[in-house]
Amino acid sequence: MKLAASEIALTLFNVCKYCQTESDLDRSLDKLCEIGYQKIQFSGIPLDAGTVAKQLEKHNLKCCATHEGIGMIGNENVEELVEKLQTLNCNFTALGYPPEEFHSHDGMKKLADIFNRQAEKLAPYNIRIGYHNHDFEFEHFEGGKPILETLYSNTSKYVCAELDVHWIARGGGNPEMWIRNLKGRIPVIHLKDFVVFDKQPVFCEIGRGNLDWKGILRACKDAGVESFVVEQDLPFPGRDVFESAKLSFDFLAAVEW
Repeated sequence: MKLAASEIALTLFNVCKYCQTESDLDRSLDKLCEIGYQKIQFSGIPLDAGTVAKQLEKHNLKCCATHEGIGMIGNENVEELVEKLQTLNCNFTALGYPPEEFHSHDGMKKLADIFNRQAEKLAPYNIRIGYHNHDFEFEHFEGGKPILETLYSNTSKYVCAELDVHWIARGGGNPEMWIRNLKGRIPVIHLKDFVVFDKQPVFCEIGRGNLDWKGILRACKDAGVESFVVEQDLPFPGRDVFESAKLSFDFLAAVEW
């Protein structure tokens, strides 16, 4: 089995330096289309949804997800969020990173309440809401379990996960296990790799690091993942971000499992 090109996306966070204006975005999307990308995630760039939507239409690209802050995610009035996602023709958004107050079991319970409430409000619009993890969620505080488990054990099936397999591994977790445990709740997943370079973990292109991609992708397919988002926080030393984007795309489009 292989991924279809239409399933592979890139978060614009990767290339945010080159998406500061509409003309920048236009040129950057040209490059992503040349590589073969057909989807993007709207994250980390200072442009409004209307401008991005116009450029996506021009380049025949789809938006599979956005990242929002807690102010937008937790806003009692969901109209602004709904308008943004409808402008982008997108039905999924995730909290990119939570404020410090949620970095504990009790904090995750509070965040779960917010997600449950907002998921119910967004359901009539066919919009799903989720959470993007980093590595701190795998700290074992009281109770002997990672705080990410507290979030998902206290949320309904309508609250989704935007798992990041790199940060699961960096936090000491098993990406495949988490993917399988959240089957049916992961419309979008973040893929990134890392390798030890000069005795330090360094972000690298997918397939060039230490993660078991065949096992991860097999688990993703079994779990019903719809969009596979390439996210590389920093380019590998000596490589251009668009070169990195191509290396990751080419690997994902070719690997069989």
